[in-house]
Order: sequence, then C-alpha cells, then structure tokens
Amino acid sequence: MNARVRRAGVLPDDAGRTAIWSVADGTRGRRWRWTVVDRRGTLLAAHTVETDPSGRFLRLESATPAGLLSLHREADGSVHGNRVGERGVDHLTIEAPAPEGVLVGGTALAVAILIDAIEPPAAKASFEVLEIFDDLGLQISSATVRVEAERDWEIRTHRLTRRAILDGAGLPADGVGSTSWPLEKG
Repeated sequence: MNARVRRAGVLPDDAGRTAIWSVADGTRGRRWRWTVVDRRGTLLAAHTVETDPSGRFLRLESATPAGLLSLHREADGSVHGNRVGERGVDHLTIEAPAPEGVLVGGTALAVAILIDAIEPPAAKASFEVLEIFDDLGLQISSATVRVEAERDWEIRTHRLTRRAILDGAGLPADGVGSTSWPLEKG
C-alpha cells in the first residue's frame, strides 16, 4: 500500500450479482467490507477481510446462508477460527505457516484483496492461498496469476477462475455499471 485508500463502490458481475463494497486503510492495515446480492436484491453473502500493511491476511468474518465463518491469524503464523451452521460449530485450525493471501468468494474483490498480498504478483508462477468458498468451505489451494495490460488480472485455482480489472490504487474498476466514491466528506 502506497497512499491511503478510503473508497466505497458498487461492482456488478456477469453472473447477475452485485458487490457493494468499501475499503479503508488505517495504521494497522486495510479493511475490506462487502456484500453480494443477486438480481432480486437477495443478500447472498457479507464479508469483512482485514490485512496488515503488507497485504497479509489477518482476519475474516463471513456470513452466508450456510452460516457464519470467523478466522484470524495467530502470532505463530497459524490461522484459527470457527464455522457456525445449522449442525453446530466447526473449530478450524490451519497450521503454521498458513498462506498469507486469501481468496474470498467469487467476485472481483477477491482478486483485489489477494493482489496486495503477493507483490510482485507476476513473478509468482504458483503459490498457496487460503480459499474461502460461498458455502463457507475452505481449503489451501494452489493459485496462479495472469496479468494482461497491467490492469486485467486473473487468479486461477483448481476450483475457480476469478478476474478483475484493477485501477492504479488496486481497486476493482471493471463491470458495466461499476462505480466508486470517496468515503470521506468533500
């Protein structure tokens, strides 16, 4: 992160979903918050991801129809948390060293968040990420990055391919009807 970023926006995708998002840099890192709704306005997911100043994943809170997911990085590099659903609580541990990057859901925001953590992304042929799915399943996945024209990014895992056009601040700028605004007053 070079300059402080404090923006909010709307990002529709080809699948008919719309992400309503905000991102804010602070002294301890960056906080991304977003919801995903379908064409009818039904809430599909709500996520919060916090990263440190180098882009490394620190904390995640997610809510979907499948339940609630909470993860946080420990000082030793492991990740701990829980997933709460209709059948109870699953206690989760990912042993150290857990991947520094996280891919959450299937929108372009997942790409923007991950790009901060893997600088310089074009130099990495394959690397591990913590992948969080819309059903709140998670796994460590091998990911690859492809960049076209310095703004068009593709992150591919064995399960999903995510694409995004990012602006100079690393924020999503693609999608017909996408827009963003400053979080601060005039």
